[in-house]
Amino acid sequence: MEACQNSHNAVERQEERSWRVSLLSTRASYWFEANFGVGSGGENVLETNLAGANAFIRKARIDGYRTEYGPNAKSYF
Repeated sequence: MEACQNSHNAVERQEERSWRVSLLSTRASYWFEANFGVGSGGENVLETNLAGANAFIRKARIDGYRTEYGPNAKSYF
């Protein structure tokens, strides 16, 4: 996955009811664990539903991450 410069997270739709949150940096992994109480299990990818993706996006924006829209319907934070 090619990320926008200085991006730490990416959210993309996989299938009709499946979304993927990709943790693109160590900082993102720490932030995710601190805010959602779960680690990524070292995989740096979390599969979730629409509600989970929305919760992630909402929290990222509240914490000051800006959204960059990339190719293939990916949103970078």
